[in-house]
Amino acid sequence: MTTRLLLLFASLLVLVAHADDKAPSNPMHITLTKKTVERRGDHWVVKVGVKFTNTGKKVFELDKLTAALDGKVGNDVFSITSASGPLEYRGMMMKRAPPGPSGFAKVAPGAWVETVIDLGETYGFPAAGGRFTVKFRSANHFSVDDVQLESDELVLVLPP
Repeated sequence: MTTRLLLLFASLLVLVAHADDKAPSNPMHITLTKKTVERRGDHWVVKVGVKFTNTGKKVFELDKLTAALDGKVGNDVFSITSASGPLEYRGMMMKRAPPGPSGFAKVAPGAWVETVIDLGETYGFPAAGGRFTVKFRSANHFSVDDVQLESDELVLVLPP
């Protein structure tokens, strides 16, 4: 009986040790860069570059709409916070059917795609400016590469 229990316990340890082996790995590295920060009248132009780099060993299918590769944000895919809390997303919330094959950017190993997005069009930056931490966060829905996408943080300072 003791031998059976020891074998069962050892088997459970092996299963736990290898549980992460089946979790999808995320080869997509996302970096944000500041392009433009300026006040125009009563709103802010806050353009950031978003670069998706495939660090994996196979082609990665990146959902074009989720990644905003056309430069237009169609969902709340950025986390933008300041000392007073998160910024309000004011853009559209798109519900859609799964895209066809043309709805994905096929990013080869070692390659990247990038876009420039004006966050001032869809997020409520206060007129007084401030310091903001920006992060891209979204699931890569509909793709065979269904992983959580998350960028490095970018700190932006909007002058008063």
